[in-house]
Amino acid sequence: MSEIKTSKELAFEGIKELVEKFENNYKQFHASEYNETLTRQDFINPFFEYLGWDISNKQGYSHIYREVIHEDKLRQRRAYGEINKETKRQAPDYSFRIGGNRVFFVEAKKPSLNLKEDSDAAYQIRRYAWSGKLAVSILTNFEEFAIYDCSKKPSPNDKASMSRIEYINYKDYLNRFDFLYDTFAKENVLKGSLEKYNADAKNKKGTESVDIDFLNSLDNLRTKLASSISKLNGISERDLNFAVQHIIDRIIFLRVAEDRGVENYGDLREACSNSNVIAKAKPATKSGIRQAINNVDCHASLREARNDEKVVRNEGNNYYKNIVEIFKKADGKYNSGIFDFSKDKITDKIKVDNKVIKEIINDLYYPKSPYEFSVISVEIIGNAYEQFLGKTITIGNNHKAKIELKPEVRKAGGVYYTPEYIVDYIVENTVGEKIKNKTPNEIAKIKIADPACGSGSFLLGAYKYLLNYHREYYSKQGKKKFLASARRWRGSKEDAITEDGELALWVKKQILINNIFGVDIDSNAVEVTKLSLLLKCMEGETPASIMNNQSLFNERALPSLDENIKCGNSLIGNDFYSGGDSLNIDIETQYKINCFDWEREFPSIFKSGGFDIVIGNPPYGAELMDIERNYLERKYNLSNTNTAALFIGLSKHLLKDKGVNGFIIPKSFIYASNWENSRELIINDLQELVDCGKVWKEVKLEQVIIMFCNNFEVETYKASERNENNIITVGKIDKKTFREFGFYLNAVSNEELNIAYKMISSKKTVNDFCINRRGVGEQKHCLEEINTKKEYYKVLGGKNISRYYFPDNAKKYILKEYIQDDKAFIEKNSILAQRIVSYTEIPKPSIAIRAIPSDIINSLNKYILVDTINQLSNKSEYSTYFILAILNSKLISWYAYRFIYSKAIMTMQFDNPTTSRIPMPLVDLSKKSDKEIHDKLVNLVDNIIEINKKLNNEKNPDVVTMLRRQVEAIDDSIDKIVYGLYGLTEEEIEIIENGK
Repeated sequence: MSEIKTSKELAFEGIKELVEKFENNYKQFHASEYNETLTRQDFINPFFEYLGWDISNKQGYSHIYREVIHEDKLRQRRAYGEINKETKRQAPDYSFRIGGNRVFFVEAKKPSLNLKEDSDAAYQIRRYAWSGKLAVSILTNFEEFAIYDCSKKPSPNDKASMSRIEYINYKDYLNRFDFLYDTFAKENVLKGSLEKYNADAKNKKGTESVDIDFLNSLDNLRTKLASSISKLNGISERDLNFAVQHIIDRIIFLRVAEDRGVENYGDLREACSNSNVIAKAKPATKSGIRQAINNVDCHASLREARNDEKVVRNEGNNYYKNIVEIFKKADGKYNSGIFDFSKDKITDKIKVDNKVIKEIINDLYYPKSPYEFSVISVEIIGNAYEQFLGKTITIGNNHKAKIELKPEVRKAGGVYYTPEYIVDYIVENTVGEKIKNKTPNEIAKIKIADPACGSGSFLLGAYKYLLNYHREYYSKQGKKKFLASARRWRGSKEDAITEDGELALWVKKQILINNIFGVDIDSNAVEVTKLSLLLKCMEGETPASIMNNQSLFNERALPSLDENIKCGNSLIGNDFYSGGDSLNIDIETQYKINCFDWEREFPSIFKSGGFDIVIGNPPYGAELMDIERNYLERKYNLSNTNTAALFIGLSKHLLKDKGVNGFIIPKSFIYASNWENSRELIINDLQELVDCGKVWKEVKLEQVIIMFCNNFEVETYKASERNENNIITVGKIDKKTFREFGFYLNAVSNEELNIAYKMISSKKTVNDFCINRRGVGEQKHCLEEINTKKEYYKVLGGKNISRYYFPDNAKKYILKEYIQDDKAFIEKNSILAQRIVSYTEIPKPSIAIRAIPSDIINSLNKYILVDTINQLSNKSEYSTYFILAILNSKLISWYAYRFIYSKAIMTMQFDNPTTSRIPMPLVDLSKKSDKEIHDKLVNLVDNIIEINKKLNNEKNPDVVTMLRRQVEAIDDSIDKIVYGLYGLTEEEIEIIENGK
């Protein structure tokens, strides 16, 4: 009985046969007539089939889920007057995919081409893969197999060896078979072989992602264009920003359309060439030139004709005007609003220097451009545009343009694009849940809004989800109908799905118009959102499909989104102008506020009760003018004008009953005192809470995802947390915990919750034993040295203290004249919390804690505190050292992290609301046993403070090690006693110790 061979063994045998076949007919395969197509059929296709890939789609998957997409190069013919041009749109030969997502490209060549030295071919594959954000890709003619690291930006001047990480000759395929199979076989790619193979690519020197580079190109393009327009036109900065934005959007749209084969490749470049002008020359002039040239005796006529041609060139050789004509032609074809000159009265009248516009256009074409727009996803373009929108153009001396961050963006620390996995999760759990098991007719009634849409990432995510759902729906329905009556479908409007399994253009348009809505205060953001959505709508289309759409339905290719995506201030309605100071504000302020009336702008939606879904990443803590803040405080009544909180209030208003919300917002929402009203607003409706941690490394704030269903009360909510790019459900949390702990619990287990219940059973907190005061101190009056005879105090700040220790010698001082003794103390919940504080008169030593703590607590006496320290004044019969031991214990750190700070890292504050939540054990000092425990803790703390004093002054490393071990031993003893005070079992202590 023969053994059953593994897929790897079968692959080895198959590739061995290919190698032998190539070797035996080597000269034949190097002949000039043996082309790339034959190479693919005879060698490259079977090579990858042996590696487990379904090259010819034998499984019959729809186009979107095919494992391999063949993207043959397209050649198109075009006519310009009497001139015929042949141009080539480039695209990768193979796109290998898992679950519809690209994993690597393969570019095929014929064997007679020397790939080891061919820099053009290498540039080609690197350009494709870099544009598609793929880490590695392959260039092969079967004889040679080159693997490229495609994380680095390619240049047409690079040698073929640049970024090539493997080069394998066909004679070595069998020797290197393990590597080839383990890396590129489908079964291993599914297991993450490519990520493992190129894990360090992102850390390599010179790596720059396409979205970042594309942003830099947009900035460079914008600077050149703005400088030229400013120099040649009398135009305001606002109109300049408008013009530049619209011109760039139109150029990018058309370049994407060209690379996708929808537009004639090179039209924009041709508009910036002299041949374009000659082709447009007047027939009479051309005739005169020909006549003069044929009549050698008519020198005067020849000179006159040549002068006439020169005039034609000077008048007609306006590259920007040529491009505007292309824009206007595109308007008639697409109806997208991007090219609408009936509203845009600026861009067709301006002048742009020929040299500048030609340079801008040529920089977007192969070979100068590293971008292949046929493979750059709309999400990548949107990512670049998100950053682009955070900048504005200012004009300096000599009309020189400067690109600067907008003031509000500079204050916020930049613009950060919402990662796709966050968008996808929110969309799947809002849009996905709403449309589940619904028909297209039912889905058409569902309205989705992003009230701060930015570059449109959430709306694009929702649109993609709807497209996929409809594609699957119609594919299942369509198979039955096609079998029953194929003719009836063909060419009729019921034909919702094309022969290759894609949605018909009219379906994609209807989904966009029916379902997707957005608002943004930035008019440029509105245009970019439209651009992203329309590019997605146009994805996969061909000139034939667009022409078919026009001939069948007598309508232009794309829908106008003017009624779907609008500009305005989502938070401030027209009632802002109802009276008072708002009537007297200047026009510039009115322009900045930009009031927006939702009911008036979307009347039919609100007539039906409102939106079904509101999603997005609302702005956090946007800067507000006083007049705005006063209005917003009245309108939303949330005691919090952080704009993220206000958008939660807005969402409640926009949603119809049972409408769903999905936002990513600052994590402080779930525990901070100033967000209390926002938590109360949605507690009954809350469906899910996702702890995202730090989504953006550059942003100090952590984030959470909240999802709620308007006016749909449930008793529990789902708790989830982010792990890298995945979101994992931890469990469900009973909403009664909100009342018991005062905030939303997040991602805690039942065992942890039981420990917390045991700890709070005493009903006592730190605030029952201490007064929590914040030291503020006029830091501007703090001195490094004292050069005067005046009296002064020592100053202590958060950086000066550490656990169970602070230095006796302060490094800063403050004069007593800046302290009013009668207001030396901060009273609880008093406005005096903003004043300097002297603690010299406190009878007991107090506890100093960093205002943003990191397990750093100490006793304190005779210091002035600045606002980086909170002071706990002991008002109880307990020793301050006893309270200090409790606060410094591992148990309280564990509890505070989970049940007060909700696993936040940098956003917690040690204020009164915090200490009002720290549970304290009950100790009766009249009982001997309790008194002994109390005194033992006091003694241990006294010892650890003394050891820390020695440790701070000790220089001998051996002694330092010994003292540290003593501190650790005492710490362990304190922790054990504290566990006992709260009545924890051994099993519960293990949970704390192991951080489970």
